[in-house]
Amino acid sequence: METGHSYTQLDFELLKLEIQELETLTNQLRNSLNNSNSIIDQLYAKITNMSRTVSELESFDTQNVLAFRKEIALLRKQLADCEKNQAPPTHAPIEYGE
Repeated sequence: METGHSYTQLDFELLKLEIQELETLTNQLRNSLNNSNSIIDQLYAKITNMSRTVSELESFDTQNVLAFRKEIALLRKQLADCEKNQAPPTHAPIEYGE
């Protein structure tokens, strides 16, 4: 499970890096025009929204992983309790012919 979580974390890091690159390009374009451009402003707003969404998804994913780990830990404890509390099997006494 840890491997899957690491893979997902790498995906989020890659998305964040790509979003940062888009922000940089948008800022460079905005600076080169020396004025406000509605299309560039709209693009920047979309990039900002994507950044927020990625952060929320990452947080949600992390919370899900933690919730599953807690659930697994609880189930393991319940299984251990069942094993501990299980009485040794009793066999009916063997009766030999009288």
